[in-house]
Amino acid sequence: MKIQYIFLLLYLFITNVHCFEIKDNTARVIIPFGPGGGTDTVFRKLQKYGDQQGIILTPIYRPGANGMIGMQAVYDSPSDGMTFGVITFDTVTTFSTKAPVDLSNIITIQKNTFGVVTNKNASLKEIVSTITDKKPMKIGYLLFSQKSIMQTVLKAYGVKSEQIFVSYKAGSEMIQNAINGDIDIAITSLNVLAPLVKAGKLKLIATDASIVQHDFEDVPSLNTLDSSISGINKGSSIVLPPNTDEAAKKYWQKFVQGYLADPQTKNDSKINYWEPVRRTTKELEKDLIENTKVLQ
Repeated sequence: MKIQYIFLLLYLFITNVHCFEIKDNTARVIIPFGPGGGTDTVFRKLQKYGDQQGIILTPIYRPGANGMIGMQAVYDSPSDGMTFGVITFDTVTTFSTKAPVDLSNIITIQKNTFGVVTNKNASLKEIVSTITDKKPMKIGYLLFSQKSIMQTVLKAYGVKSEQIFVSYKAGSEMIQNAINGDIDIAITSLNVLAPLVKAGKLKLIATDASIVQHDFEDVPSLNTLDSSISGINKGSSIVLPPNTDEAAKKYWQKFVQGYLADPQTKNDSKINYWEPVRRTTKELEKDLIENTKVLQ
């Protein structure tokens, strides 16, 4: 009788761990930046895959404070597995300096390639050479890592004067300002910039890629200036609220695995300048420490 009782307990335990269902097949996804940017692009791909699986992913935009408002919204959400965020890892890093972050709640998705664009007919080196104390360069960015990249670039070029860094909530506004010449250069995900570059509205003058990028073989990589430039770009992840049930975690882990294994996703990664990222909790912890040093 005791053996039967033990088996019953084991059955109930296994059932509770693995049984998770999305109510009405709908989940809320918090995005810490405005529509049209690189993070939103990652979400749209997940949303498209969700549609194929009969899962409705509803976006909730919470831009501001370089992603901190959106990250806090994720951490204030119910831990029932029905809400998660699509968050860049440098946002997670910044948030972790203010509040504890449970890295076991992070499911990595992809690493984007950043592009640097201008509306001028000049190279990055030529633009940088015009900088003076009276004429600083205006640089638009969305993420702390993008600002860090440009600071490293300017240091590598020997620029000592202060520049004007413009933080944007929405990538679409920043890109429009770059097209109009309101800022000298803008830096954001290459997959967002590529259509505008191909259409001749902006000129791609550099990337942070460590390998040659499809369609842009002749564009220089910033890594030739400093190998640490792409170090902080650890990609985008699904971030679940604290104390999320293990069954919900496994559900979304399986969802991401299916997304990355989908033929359409694999093809998209080849033509849209990103690569799948899979990291263990220990690897994420190491990344967090390295990124914190860069941001300081």
